[in-house]
Amino acid sequence: MKRYISAAFAAAALFTVTGCEGGNTEPTQVSTSDPSAGITSNYTSQSLQADISTTSTEAVIEVVATETVFTETETTSAVSAAVSGGTTETAAVAVSGGGSNTSAVKPAVTTKPSGGGQAAETTSSSSAVQPVQTTTTSSSTSVVPDTTTRPAPTHDEIVDAYINEVSKRIDMLLEDSQDSVYVFYTLYDMDGNGIPELIIKSGTDEETYQDSYYICDEFGIKVVSAGNDGSHSVFAYDPDEGQFVTAYSYMGSGSLNWLEYDGSDIQSVKDTAFEYNSDDTFEEQMSRYGVERLPFAMYTYSGEELTWVYRVVNGGLEYDEIEGRDFSFIYNYDF
Repeated sequence: MKRYISAAFAAAALFTVTGCEGGNTEPTQVSTSDPSAGITSNYTSQSLQADISTTSTEAVIEVVATETVFTETETTSAVSAAVSGGTTETAAVAVSGGGSNTSAVKPAVTTKPSGGGQAAETTSSSSAVQPVQTTTTSSSTSVVPDTTTRPAPTHDEIVDAYINEVSKRIDMLLEDSQDSVYVFYTLYDMDGNGIPELIIKSGTDEETYQDSYYICDEFGIKVVSAGNDGSHSVFAYDPDEGQFVTAYSYMGSGSLNWLEYDGSDIQSVKDTAFEYNSDDTFEEQMSRYGVERLPFAMYTYSGEELTWVYRVVNGGLEYDEIEGRDFSFIYNYDF
């Protein structure tokens, strides 16, 4: 049913994230043209294999090492050879490092006699390199920011999000009070981006009403301001400035507060206060400042659930009374 009510009644209704490889080698028997110069290599290190060949003019010892993985302690491998009457060149390889670094060690020794001497037995140094089992562990974690472009919310997504928010507010209040619950809500595009903000005023009586402001974007719905005093006020707007206005009215005193959403918070742009009486009504004062009422919906509970959907008609308010929770105001809002 439709009812037409006066401005005075409307004002009263509104307040609300290698091992190493080593092999065993067999000793190598080495012989030369001199029968007395038989040489047996007893070098059987896990990590080095020696093949020794000699001639009457030059003895060359070739040492081939398998690749060995070292850990953080410094290791030195040395192979030396003694030659009667000759000189010895020794190559030593030192490996140092930390973390998970790996190094291939390939020491090489060449013995050159100066006068037909014979090569002596080659032995391994007491500091022979022993392969060590290692584990590589990464100590850093790379965090890649989410740069995915999200699509803007659709009309239906916005509607559903706002209806859900109003329902949550109703349920929260009903948990606290079974006597009376009031939830007023309207929609208004405060930043001009084509998506209206949701403004909710709610409480259990006129003195406890608080205003909350919600936005809906590609990241979902969120509250940008809450806990604002909403007592004795109604939803209004300035059509010329394109700004939302809270209109306060109580016992002959009135005030208007122009608000805008700056992308992060609700900011007051300007405000004014005035007095009014029966000959100079609150509605007339609002009109002088170019401010008009906004349509809204009101949910009440006092033993039963009712919803009123208010429309502004000729300076007054017309409303539909609906049993239960009705969200036609949000469904039918044009944006």
